[in-house]
Amino acid sequence: MIEQFEMPEDVLADLKDMGDEYTGEDLIIKRLELDEIEQALQEELVSQKHLIRNMSRELRGTELKEVYAYRVNDVLSLDESLEAMADRLAIPQQMRADLKDVGYLCNGTTSTGEEITVGRIGLEEAIGELAEQIFPSLWDSIKELENELSGVSIQSEDVYAYKVNDVLRIVESPEALAQSLGLPEAEQAALKYIDDEYHGRDIKGRAITVKRVGLYDALEQLGEQILSQRQLIKEMVMEFYGTELKEVYPFQINGELLVAESPEALANHLGLPEEELAEMRVGDKSEYDDEASEDEQNEIERISLNKAVEELQAKLDATRDSSDVQRARYPKGTR
Repeated sequence: MIEQFEMPEDVLADLKDMGDEYTGEDLIIKRLELDEIEQALQEELVSQKHLIRNMSRELRGTELKEVYAYRVNDVLSLDESLEAMADRLAIPQQMRADLKDVGYLCNGTTSTGEEITVGRIGLEEAIGELAEQIFPSLWDSIKELENELSGVSIQSEDVYAYKVNDVLRIVESPEALAQSLGLPEAEQAALKYIDDEYHGRDIKGRAITVKRVGLYDALEQLGEQILSQRQLIKEMVMEFYGTELKEVYPFQINGELLVAESPEALANHLGLPEEELAEMRVGDKSEYDDEASEDEQNEIERISLNKAVEELQAKLDATRDSSDVQRARYPKGTR
């Protein structure tokens, strides 16, 4: 304890003779009775389990009723009981007795013939590992995918994922989502502590259902949406321009859409340094000189996949409308 609080040595003698309480400079130490120690430890245990439940829900979207933390082949495993973990991993009965207490490590073979190393770990260790999984790499990945997909740039360190009427929403805080939905201030706190679903009405009076989404689930869904939008853009570019693209990177040059296979390819086409476009995120703008253009300067902007789809759809709709007009003006066989 002395090392933990960096106490000077002269305090040690005073502590040995202290009564119920010691008061020093910026330091108060109180001796606890056994029942008080038990109560303090129980409160800390409840607090840590509550934190792990919240982190598990944030990370995986799962709701744990009870918390048991294990390390299985060097991978953190959270379960509601020893039996749930052992049954899931097909751990034989003779190994289970040694897994009840923290600190024991067991090596053996599952009933399916797989080698396994498993041990129960402390809650603090589990919290530390969960924190490493959540902060900050997972948040950063979600921010990057959301930026590429929708153009939204989240400035906060952490992110929150929800589904509003089955549509994925990535926001910087529950308050930000509540405000975007036009929820009254009294209702905003409800979004922060959603366990299952929130039912209410948005600013236009429409019924809404809000669900909290685990970060891994959000990351997977964003990835699926990006792949879908990229494929759609390839098909639309082929239909409108007759060009086949292997990859998709949409830009605007002086407000006009241009879809390239890579930032480097576009940079070479424009005579710009490759790193200048490669480092652009959605929403970034840059100006460059074009000797072949009468304009002194041109503006280039990286745009989101969703915006590219909207612009391509508008071009295709205009082309189809023009074709419909031509067909109406010159019925088949009259030209």
